[in-house]
Formats: sequence, C-alpha cells, structure tokens
Amino acid sequence: MSQKIIEYINKEKATSSFKISVLKNRVSNSISSDFLQNEVDFVEYDFESINFSDIEECRKALNLFRKSKDLFDQRYRNKKFKIDFEEIYNFIFKEIEEITVDGNTIGGYFIPNISNRNMYNKDSSIRSFVYKITMKQKILLNCLIKCFKNLEEYNSEYTFEELDYFFSTLKFNIYRYYNNSFLILRKVGSLSDLEIKKYKPLEDASCLFEKTASLEKENYFAVLDMPHSGYEKISPLYLMIRNGNGSQINISHKFKVILQKDVYYKAVEVSSTNIDWSKSEIIIASTRREMEDFINLKSWLKNKIETIKDNFIFRRKQK
Repeated sequence: MSQKIIEYINKEKATSSFKISVLKNRVSNSISSDFLQNEVDFVEYDFESINFSDIEECRKALNLFRKSKDLFDQRYRNKKFKIDFEEIYNFIFKEIEEITVDGNTIGGYFIPNISNRNMYNKDSSIRSFVYKITMKQKILLNCLIKCFKNLEEYNSEYTFEELDYFFSTLKFNIYRYYNNSFLILRKVGSLSDLEIKKYKPLEDASCLFEKTASLEKENYFAVLDMPHSGYEKISPLYLMIRNGNGSQINISHKFKVILQKDVYYKAVEVSSTNIDWSKSEIIIASTRREMEDFINLKSWLKNKIETIKDNFIFRRKQK
C-alpha cells in the first residue's frame, strides 16, 4: 500500500475522531447515538489490511463503509491478495546473509538477556555464546522460507481471512522445520564453523509418552515421562497430536502439569484417547539454556514476521 493511501486513511480517521469528540457532548437521541457508533467503528477499522490498488478505490471503499458496513464487508473482506513470494524469499535470504554482531545488537536487534551481557572477549573477539544466537536467527529465518513455501503451494490468491489465519498460526508451525533448516544452511555455507559447533537439534518428546489419564470433568491428558521439576522452562516449540484419522486432537499448544502418584508431570491435553503417535510430534529444545535462547529471540522473530507482513503482504508501509 502506498504512503499516499495511508495518509488519506489517516486524514479521514482524524476527521471522524473530531466528529466523535463533538458528538460525545451532544448525544441526545438514538439517531445521533447510532451516528456516533458508526464514526467509532470507522476509526477502529483496520483499512490498511485491505490491499487498495489506488487512492480512488480507497476513497470509494471508505465512502461505502460509512453508507453500509454490510456492503463494505461483502465487497472487501473477500478481496483477494496476490503475493510476490520471490520478493519475500529474496528479503529473507538477504537477512540471513547480513546477520552480524555490531556493538550490543545481533542481526540489528537488541536481544533481551543477551545484548545486555558482555558479548566480547578482552581481545575484542566475539564470545562463543553469541554464535548460538546468530546461528538460531539464521535457522529460524530459513524456517520462515519453508512456511511461506507451504503457503505458496496452497493457492495463487488469498483472502484476508486466509492470510490472517496463516500469520496467527505461524508461531505454532515454524519450529517443525528447524532441524532440516540447519542442514540446508550448512550445505549452502551460510553458517560459520563457530555457529555449526553451537548447534543442538530439537528433540521429539512424543517418545516420552507414558499413558493417558483423565481427570473428573476434564478432557484426557497424554502424560509424558517428564517430571515438571527440572523441566520447568521446557515448553513445546511445536505440538501436534493426531488421531487415527489424522485430525488434530490437542486442545492447546502448551503443556499442562498434572499430579500422578505424588509427582507432577508434563502432559498434553487432548480431546480423545485415540492417539496415532506415528503422526504426532512434540518438539522441544534439548536443554533449558537452549529453550531460554528461543524465548529471548521471540521479540526479534515477531519483528521479522511483522516486517514481512507489512511490507510484502498487506503493504501497509512504503518500501
């Protein structure tokens, strides 16, 4: 979306905000009250999520919204988005190649609990723990490529709802490609020897399944041979429990903690005891410190995803 369209939307919303400030002092009947609510809806609506082709289309759309939100939704909520995936891949490839350490930033970003540490040796060389972070950044970026390739194979055009679902579930899917992405980057020479030495593969904890338990008035729980004590910080990076038909049956993407014979264990809440473990995965970090790295990188990863979303999908920002 061009900057001119964004400025036009902001100008129209500023006008509505002024109307709201005036109307709030004089609402005396249902007509003015309804009009006030319409202006509030207008200000709160995310028009930038719609891929308007030009100012004229945007102007007509905003006028239609004011006349009939139902008609607006019928026309624009089903608007199709075309995506230049090569543009996205080129951006990510460039990001991978340009990850460097500069001062207290890694890959151009201040990493919580990492950047505030002393990242340099006395001879000004980079300390080894920093290479764990640059390595993970590169691998996670490559995981994004795999996720977008899945989206590319799904269709050639996408509704806003389809793209919204893709981005809302991205954090639940990205880590399933972690181990394979390391192999890809090592093969093409995108990882240094120091980064390769710091690599620890993610593990599949589904092999720790011990039994299925049920609590009164609750769903079922797939209990893992993983006591909560000692594994407090370990959370699933990717969790998918399927039944014999291949349908997902895990209730959430988090571990539950349940008491079994005076010991608290990690468990996965499921809607059925019909579990096909050959089709299920519970991917976790191999150590507590590895998990801490992924937690520290959450804000950086979210920033990269939002950048792609705004610049290459909904084009909310002018590149």
